[in-house]
Amino acid sequence: MVRCIRVPKAEGNPVRLALKAEDLLDVGARIKADGNDLLIPILSDSFKDYPVEDADLEILEHKETDYRMFLPEDIRDILPNSYDCIGDVIVVKIIDELFPYKNAIGDALLKVNSNVRLVLMDGGVKGELRIRELEPIAGTGTSETRHRESGVTMLTDPGRVYFNPRLATERMRVASEVKEGEVIIDMFAGVAPFPMVIAKHAKPEIIYSIDLNHDAYLYMIENIRINKVKNVVPM
Repeated sequence: MVRCIRVPKAEGNPVRLALKAEDLLDVGARIKADGNDLLIPILSDSFKDYPVEDADLEILEHKETDYRMFLPEDIRDILPNSYDCIGDVIVVKIIDELFPYKNAIGDALLKVNSNVRLVLMDGGVKGELRIRELEPIAGTGTSETRHRESGVTMLTDPGRVYFNPRLATERMRVASEVKEGEVIIDMFAGVAPFPMVIAKHAKPEIIYSIDLNHDAYLYMIENIRINKVKNVVPM
């Protein structure tokens, strides 16, 4: 039997990514569908958002999933414990002492994340528009990516707009509390992840999606088109 959490299928991917980012996903067992839910194997009961249970899951052949194992042993204790997965892009914060190893860290992250094509070093959020200062350290392509969560697809670029993938479960929680016919205003919408998830999983009358960043506004328009939602108004 394997320790796991029971998660609605629509929330499976963002929860899996959140668990992986926090080193809580048990990759030694295969995720199993059970009706409308997924049983996701975990390494610790500390992820409190979903029911925990034991289940008979398929055990997988071992493959190294800890990127730190590909780096020198004497720096492993100070390597980042978590990072953000935004679509096929990883954003990771690296302390000054590790700057000489930044490219090696990026390469190691690519080795254990087969669905990722680019790793960016996070220099922090700057300015009124909350845009991250990012530096490519491994991989190829631009920072623009398609991020999927809770049944919606969002085009975004962490180098041009604010986007936080760790709010995926919070977005679903908020959507679950929206009542039919309500008017919703998101004053700091970014590329509209809250409006998209709410429009997908609730029945508000209208959602006003507002952001000062013109790039975010353009992404809102595209995400409305991609997800075919009719009641989100970009502003």
